[in-house]
Amino acid sequence: DPFRSREITVRASDLEIEVRSLPNGAPPAFSGGVGAFTLSAEAQQGKLTQGDPVTITVTIKGQGNIHGVGEPLRTESSDFKFYDPKVTVETRLDQNVLAGVKTFEYVTIPSGSGEVTLPPFRLAFFDPKAGRYRTLKTDPISFQVIAAERTEQVSMRSTSAGNAVKLVGEDIRYIKADAASLDNQGSYLYTSALFWSVHVVPLFGLLGAWQWRRRQQLLESDVAYARRSRSKGEAKKRLAVASQMVDAEGAAFHGEIHRALSAFLADRLNLGTTDLTPSQARQFLQGHSIPDEVIDEMVAVLEVCDLARFAPGAAGRPDRTELLTRAEELIGQLETST
Repeated sequence: DPFRSREITVRASDLEIEVRSLPNGAPPAFSGGVGAFTLSAEAQQGKLTQGDPVTITVTIKGQGNIHGVGEPLRTESSDFKFYDPKVTVETRLDQNVLAGVKTFEYVTIPSGSGEVTLPPFRLAFFDPKAGRYRTLKTDPISFQVIAAERTEQVSMRSTSAGNAVKLVGEDIRYIKADAASLDNQGSYLYTSALFWSVHVVPLFGLLGAWQWRRRQQLLESDVAYARRSRSKGEAKKRLAVASQMVDAEGAAFHGEIHRALSAFLADRLNLGTTDLTPSQARQFLQGHSIPDEVIDEMVAVLEVCDLARFAPGAAGRPDRTELLTRAEELIGQLETST
């Protein structure tokens, strides 16, 4: 049955996975990595001033559980002061094998002067294909550090909870004491009028769409509303046709004027007929509290049209342009009154 449904729970069969333990004898630089990886380190090159910070980027790439690879081992050196690194991880599937890149971004400050060398970083991992541990290390990085005239001493004061401030490089990276000038970066985006104008435009668009949808629903569901909405447009079309017949012979001009007025009145009042006689028009208009002068004018125009259509020789030919103008004014008055 295409109109009924039911919920079914299915279960896959169990999978057996054989997990071998890591062999003993892991080197000191092993931090949990299993797979095949490469290790590299790079830093800002050139001359530094004593006390200036420098960024060291250590990158680990390869296949395996990159999340399980810990921080590379570095040799402590009195020439450099290191802060906790900022760690980023990017992973992907390479032929159904997990691979990725893990980056450690350090901020370090050289405390010595002259030519100082940063010791290499070391990383050990277990290679499952070879069945043994491997150890990688980066090349030493040398810096030419110019002695500063005055070195600022920064003390790490413990908080009341006993923890030292460690978030260096995550909010304010470092203070540049030798900055020559500061540039104005401009006002905030949210303070501009254009910013708020752009946000207001969709609200007006949503309101307009809601109004349009509501009107479409009324046109589809309410026949009286649909007839009232289209009444003026239909009458204008008929009057436009009549304006092209001003100089034509016969009763076609007056017939079009009569149809425009009677159909307009029928649509406005939701009447069952669109071909009204003058007496019917008077009766319907009086039932809707229309001013007497408007009723009299409506009846008069319809009578002129009937006279011209059915008894063309009974009276002289009225001014057609004037009659067209009277019909247009009547439609405007009836639209306001009904």
